[in-house]
Amino acid sequence: MWEAEDFEEKMKHEMQLIRFMTTVHEDARLNLEGATPGNLPERTLNLINGIHY
Repeated sequence: MWEAEDFEEKMKHEMQLIRFMTTVHEDARLNLEGATPGNLPERTLNLINGIHY
């Protein structure tokens, strides 16, 4: 990401990282609150698999 020469490409990678970090944080928060039905971070896994919600 930091080595991207094209500004648009760099911004795209940064947004993907921010989206990933936000999703992981949200999954962790919901799990700690007991608000998730299972033990798997479903939103994070869906994001990794390319499923956008």
